[in-house]
Amino acid sequence: MKKGFISVLIIGLNANIMYSHSNGCLLWLNDSTGMYRPFPGSVTETKQVTYNFDPYLTYFGAKGASHSLRTRIFHVNNANSGNRANKSDWYYGNYQYQQRFDDYGISEFTLTTGIMGSFTKAEASLYMGNEDKSGKSSATNLAAYLQLDKTFWKRLTLNAGVRYEHFAINGEDQGKPVFRAGMNLI
Repeated sequence: MKKGFISVLIIGLNANIMYSHSNGCLLWLNDSTGMYRPFPGSVTETKQVTYNFDPYLTYFGAKGASHSLRTRIFHVNNANSGNRANKSDWYYGNYQYQQRFDDYGISEFTLTTGIMGSFTKAEASLYMGNEDKSGKSSATNLAAYLQLDKTFWKRLTLNAGVRYEHFAINGEDQGKPVFRAGMNLI
């Protein structure tokens, strides 16, 4: 074990809650005499409730390894007048493992890997483009990733990685790998 390293566990929760009540207009009467007057029937009253809860956990091991779990629950409900309501929920999770290899004779070499997933469900009476014309939609995104970082002379960092992404939106799905490479000189 490298001198000065200790194991640390961090657990937390971030949260936000908001309620708002507003009126808005997308269409104006005209560009000269009706400026700043809404087109008849275009004013929307909105009562909005939004919240998110973000629990997280991070563990730093004594030998340069770390585990991180970040999650989120996000909700928005726009109770709009004129049959224009919409609401959605989003669930997200990301587990990441990172290992630094400073102690093993490989100076400043880091391996990062993890998995990520998110799921969204939404409903909007204004947008009924899905097949059943219900205004209900869903989306799923799943991914696994790996990245390697190597620093030379404390000034040049090279990295390379791969991430496999899989998307599904209203029953249509597709998956593809995404590659990346980079260089940073400071």
